[in-house]
Amino acid sequence: MIWSGLSSLNLHPCRRGGSACELPDQIPDPEQRTPVADAITAAVDRPAGEARLPLIDALAMHPATRRWLRDHGAAEDTLRAWDDLGGTPTAPVGLYYVCPEQDYDDVLLAVPAQLPLCPEHKIPMTLVRG
Repeated sequence: MIWSGLSSLNLHPCRRGGSACELPDQIPDPEQRTPVADAITAAVDRPAGEARLPLIDALAMHPATRRWLRDHGAAEDTLRAWDDLGGTPTAPVGLYYVCPEQDYDDVLLAVPAQLPLCPEHKIPMTLVRG
């Protein structure tokens, strides 16, 4: 995920105890707050040019940090998926077959050589599209 408005936020004051360090305090539960705070601190302490992706990951870890981003200039609608991921995100993960009697179904991960048979009725199952 990428926050396109992230570049306008100045999170580097966290190194010097600035206002961005209060960001983890937005998470009331210490067990949830600690990993987020550690990830943010580790990200902003990275060298210039290497912090962006770890910081995005850290800020996306909890709903409170995402809310903080919205409140500080990164609108939720600017959140978008990676453009360079491999594969087709809309491709089906399996083929869904249903018995014509509607009492048995199955998901196949590959196209079968012939239609699968319902184990109960011994009749070909129907591929459900959509």
